[in-house]
Amino acid sequence: MRISKNGGITRRRREAKILIVSAMLLPVLLGMVGLVIDGGIMMASYRQVYNAADAAALAAAMDKARGKSNADAIATATVFVKEHNKLAKASPLTINIPPASGPYAGDSKYVEAIIGQPVTTTFIHILKSVKQEQSVTARAVAGVEPVSPGQGVITLGSAPKGGKGLQVTGGATLSVDGGILVNAEGGSAGFATNNSVVQARDIQVVGGVNNPDNFKAYTSGDRSPLNTGATPAPDPLENLAAPTTASGVNPTVRSSTVGKSGTTTFNPGIYTSDISVSNGNTVVFNEGIYVFKGASLKVTGGSVSTAGKGAMFYLTSSKYDPASGDPGSAGSWGSLSITGGTVNMSQYSNSASPYDGMLFFQNRDNASDMKITGNSAVNVKGTVYAKSSELSVSGQGDWNTQFIVGSTSVSGQGKVSIKYAGQNLAKANQPFLVE
Repeated sequence: MRISKNGGITRRRREAKILIVSAMLLPVLLGMVGLVIDGGIMMASYRQVYNAADAAALAAAMDKARGKSNADAIATATVFVKEHNKLAKASPLTINIPPASGPYAGDSKYVEAIIGQPVTTTFIHILKSVKQEQSVTARAVAGVEPVSPGQGVITLGSAPKGGKGLQVTGGATLSVDGGILVNAEGGSAGFATNNSVVQARDIQVVGGVNNPDNFKAYTSGDRSPLNTGATPAPDPLENLAAPTTASGVNPTVRSSTVGKSGTTTFNPGIYTSDISVSNGNTVVFNEGIYVFKGASLKVTGGSVSTAGKGAMFYLTSSKYDPASGDPGSAGSWGSLSITGGTVNMSQYSNSASPYDGMLFFQNRDNASDMKITGNSAVNVKGTVYAKSSELSVSGQGDWNTQFIVGSTSVSGQGKVSIKYAGQNLAKANQPFLVE
């Protein structure tokens, strides 16, 4: 069969048209491929940058919460971006303390991380309006904020080599209507041993526990509240200044003598010798701030109560200066011991005071141990704050109290109930992403 000359020309023309149209459509087709492939690459790059910004902001916020300098926090954030998130060529890599923009701008409690990463496209740049070199940028802001479920027990001591943290022994039951936070890092630094039990709504332990089955939900049937390997929490009261005359301390030096019969009434001021209450004594503390300057409050019997809107007892050094709050150096320290008697003590209630809600405040450098033997006759209410101290609690009874201490030891065969819920007390701070 022969093909006519005109038929061959027509076929060649059709083939030429197809080639021309294909050539015209090729950039469009490659652009569509680019949208899929390069778009996927850019989305993956953005996710990596987004995660790096979150991690950098949180890491820097944690450093700030631990009291480190801005320079240290920025250095930590940079390591998280370049090393932990593998963005060695990140640009920009900007860490702002405080944030430079947004609702937290100018607030030094927050950290802003702005992270970028260059991306080289493969196909999409064939479209004339698209550049081959692209970049993705993400921003995150983190800061330290109070945890909403309030803690009834916070042990601040890091105890990196097996320190005590929280110990519940001897068959005791510690029941907390609120949370428990243990900063100790040792393998079993926060634990219930033998047949002892810890109950709470939330339990955060930085280290580990020796028997998870001994940690129970506060409400029967709820999920286990225990979380180990938690992030260390900073001191929620780290910015609470020592009491001074400017913040409500009466500089009058008072007598510490307790009468052998009848009722002895004490007034706010500075006490330089121990107040000891034993069988047969009745002691009333009028409302206000009591400074124990190298002196101690010891209750072994009798009756002790606070009047009016309650009281705060500040346990500090014998070198304490009421004008500045400086504890001085080489002084002796005051302490607290309640091992008997009938005790009804309520926190200082003064909404205009920085010590509103506080019952016992022990100077942060004061490592004197606290001892409270609880029973049906002991009723204390308010925050007990002793950052460097070990608090020993034994016996049984209900406590409308919050303990913020270095470590806690609960012993005995009774049930110690801490009723935190619904009270206006301090909340532990944790780093959170806020933007």
